[in-house]
Amino acid sequence: SSASSASSASSASSASSPQYAASWEYSHGNYVLRPPPSRPARCVLHFLGGALVGAAPHVCYNHLLRRLAASGFLVVATPYALSFDHLATCDAVVGAFEEIAPDLAADYGGGLPVVGVGHSCGALLHVLITSLFPETPRAGNVLISFNSKGASDGAIPAFEEAVIPLLNFLESGTPLDKLTEAELWGDLARDLLEGRVPSDDRLGRLAEFYAAPLPDPVGAALGDLALPPALRTGLDAFVKPIAAALTEAEILPLLSQSAELGLQVPPLLREAASGGRRDFVPSPAAVRAAARSSYRARRTLVLMYDDDAIDESEEIAALLEESE
Repeated sequence: SSASSASSASSASSASSPQYAASWEYSHGNYVLRPPPSRPARCVLHFLGGALVGAAPHVCYNHLLRRLAASGFLVVATPYALSFDHLATCDAVVGAFEEIAPDLAADYGGGLPVVGVGHSCGALLHVLITSLFPETPRAGNVLISFNSKGASDGAIPAFEEAVIPLLNFLESGTPLDKLTEAELWGDLARDLLEGRVPSDDRLGRLAEFYAAPLPDPVGAALGDLALPPALRTGLDAFVKPIAAALTEAEILPLLSQSAELGLQVPPLLREAASGGRRDFVPSPAAVRAAARSSYRARRTLVLMYDDDAIDESEEIAALLEESE
């Protein structure tokens, strides 16, 4: 059975205690923050952030997660790109967590319970994982400002007023090229923010995109663009020391991880424009049905904000109580 409780979240403490200084570790698609060596790990907290900001949870929720780690929790924050297909997102999240689980078991023993912690869309994903992924057990869940609203009901701001007209425009044909252009430049940005000179393949695809309207001989030549080996070697020698210095100062990782917030938008628009998606799958009604019939966490804490217009914490708390 599941025990659920709802409470109103108070403002964060303004205490001036120093922030826990442990470094984030990246492993198998997860960001890991370990508790102090002097404190035995109490449990594994598997954290999922909200829509869009969930792509960089260790950046957007850094203060919260550091306080939890300092209190003895082993924090695993799994980033995800927002999609209209929540089940595909759950599958990717579960896959990433299962990749790192053996390493954590080797470091801390296999008996640590796993508690899911999610904010907004992340809370919804944990409900779906606990209901529809029976091989992913959770000792409990903490659902912060849960919501499963449809895209038109507030889950995506200005969806009807701005996003739908934009999707209709993109579906008209050639404007999809703008998404391709944004994705190509996004790939180059990822390389540069990770301290790499873009590959010839990546540069060639960008050149081929811009060469498409040109006559065949010119377009073909630009599509075969490749940096001369000597130039690539020189660029590598120039970029790598700068990247190393910025990484040492923790500037480059922060820029790279923060950029993921924006870089997930073009693929999301392409998913909607090319696939005709206009709302999330499963629907809010299907989410409620799955939670009512299959939710398996033994304990659940539901936290509600007073000023969140799309918060559905009271609804999910009542529904989970019915499922007992």
